[in-house]
Amino acid sequence: MVRATFAFLLLLIVGCDDHSSANSRTLDVEDPDFRQGQLYQKQGENRKALECFLKVIDARKGAAESHLEAGRMYSDLLDPLPAIYHFNQYIRLKPNSQQAEIVGQMIKTAEKQYLQQLPGRPLSADAGSSLDIETGSS
Repeated sequence: MVRATFAFLLLLIVGCDDHSSANSRTLDVEDPDFRQGQLYQKQGENRKALECFLKVIDARKGAAESHLEAGRMYSDLLDPLPAIYHFNQYIRLKPNSQQAEIVGQMIKTAEKQYLQQLPGRPLSADAGSSLDIETGSS
């Protein structure tokens, strides 16, 4: 009797799936919001595209391609910090992908973009060698 009760409880627990994991099993690129985001992106509507990619990220675990596209959108919108976050999420989810090296370069570009937004603009041409360590002669 105890075994039957245990088996029943085990089946009950396993059978209680909220289907959120089923949604995460399908590719994020097959999601209608992802496709809509791509359409907005082609039309130059980067903010609307970003909203669509973020919807996919919120709805699915492991939405690597959506992280990549969100990173691109943030970078295009000159918002490098969230771009860096989403690029890093892509690399975390797909470390061995063919695009991982390119995404690494995109992270470096976004980091430079961020540094250019800082007060004093340390990477601007008129700042000269402000990143060099100054050696003073005493």
